[in-house]
Amino acid sequence: MATPTPTPTLTRWLALLIAAMLASACVQDNADVAHGPSVYTYLPDGPTKADAVTLDGTTAGIVALLNAHTTTVKLLDEDVDIDARAAVGLIAWRNGPDGLYPSLDDHLFTDLDDVTRVRWVGPTTVQQLGRYAERLGLRNDPSLDAVVGTFEGQRTTVFEAQNILRVANDTPPDVLDEVVGLDRRAVESIVTARPIYTLERLTGLVYVGQDTLLALRDFAEASDCHTADACGAGASCAGLARLDGRTVGKCRSDEALEGEGDACQGDAACGAGLLCSSQALGQGEGVCMPAWMTSTFVQPHPAATTERSFDLQTHVAVYGNGDVVEEVTFVADASLERPEDFLIFLTSPTGDRVVVFDGAQDDVKQLASPRLLGGFVEGSDPNGRWTVSAYNRGQRAATLHSFALVVRSHW
Repeated sequence: MATPTPTPTLTRWLALLIAAMLASACVQDNADVAHGPSVYTYLPDGPTKADAVTLDGTTAGIVALLNAHTTTVKLLDEDVDIDARAAVGLIAWRNGPDGLYPSLDDHLFTDLDDVTRVRWVGPTTVQQLGRYAERLGLRNDPSLDAVVGTFEGQRTTVFEAQNILRVANDTPPDVLDEVVGLDRRAVESIVTARPIYTLERLTGLVYVGQDTLLALRDFAEASDCHTADACGAGASCAGLARLDGRTVGKCRSDEALEGEGDACQGDAACGAGLLCSSQALGQGEGVCMPAWMTSTFVQPHPAATTERSFDLQTHVAVYGNGDVVEEVTFVADASLERPEDFLIFLTSPTGDRVVVFDGAQDDVKQLASPRLLGGFVEGSDPNGRWTVSAYNRGQRAATLHSFALVVRSHW
């Protein structure tokens, strides 16, 4: 009796099943899995890096596709039609050691290098992913140099918008008046309205016009530095971070403020320009540290909506802070038709991932109230790219209008 010849479909699925079994076994056994895609050596030798792939605008779409919770091995294998071994490797790395997504041990793809480090992902796979992402119209966040809008007649980039809002939220009133040079009535409007999470909100305040925006922008840029030795005598470039192709920090005075380093039991116990470190975490007696080590970082993009069980990956650039994170507070403005379907994670620049909101168990009102987050590794650097991942697990619309992080740090 002749042996039946496997059909192409059966052969493909057998190969996929074997690859999946190998992936599952090695994810559990490989203790180094958290270090990145290069550790996935369980597949046969194959290409580990795409050669000279240039995709321009499609890279963001590929990242958005691979990070979507609706993207599975089956979708990549059947719909995108990439090699089954590449599909297994991509999803295995994204899902992390527990094999679940979304969860706390996930590895989000951030750029094309992350994708092409996975075995069996070469130029052909990248092109197939890019074409599929383009067909769906997927895009990720714009770069820091992208124009977020025109305010008071000024075209404003994402980077400029974040810095303007940082100065508006964090700068003492006397500095806004005497150093930044704002109209005193504008200073009063800004201080009264704090916290301010969007440029629309800022520019809607009385006495805040084009001159105010330009002054806030110029003040923020004046203290930026790009190398460790760029600040001159008596100052240092603090909180250097690599962000969208640029290295940037803030020039900070080396001279200690009066009372800096003193013990404290609250911010009121510290002198001018100082805040009490460690108080919000309930760690007892704190230490007076420079106020600039607590900064507000706002995601200034227009409202983003996720529908039909899709996801949002959005970012905020943190720089110019101390080099040790102490606490992070999160607040968001969101419109959710079914809050129980919504899930938000926050991932730090060093890869620590925490749950910010789980609609299945949290009250949606918690999103609008500042929430102190734990779960970040002690001693980790807060400067860099923070990622907010919002997952809509249902079929109803969910809109994330804005969010902000307040990062408190120390040396």
